[in-house]
Amino acid sequence: MNKFLPKKHISLEASYIGFGAELINLIVNNMTVDQLWAQCNINCVVKHNFDDLILTLDFLYTINAISINNEGLICLN
Repeated sequence: MNKFLPKKHISLEASYIGFGAELINLIVNNMTVDQLWAQCNINCVVKHNFDDLILTLDFLYTINAISINNEGLICLN
């Protein structure tokens, strides 16, 4: 099932678009993927798996919402 966009049976929070919005709110300082994953497990409304995190980070990187700095940390643009 494609979880990219919200649909009749996929809520906004369960979609990658909604998850991306939650991730953007969680990235307050430059973070590692592990730190972000730990924050997701504590703060996210819908529990996603690690694959969803990676796919959503790929999406956010593609639309230039996040970048990776020289130390390999996730940064907001």
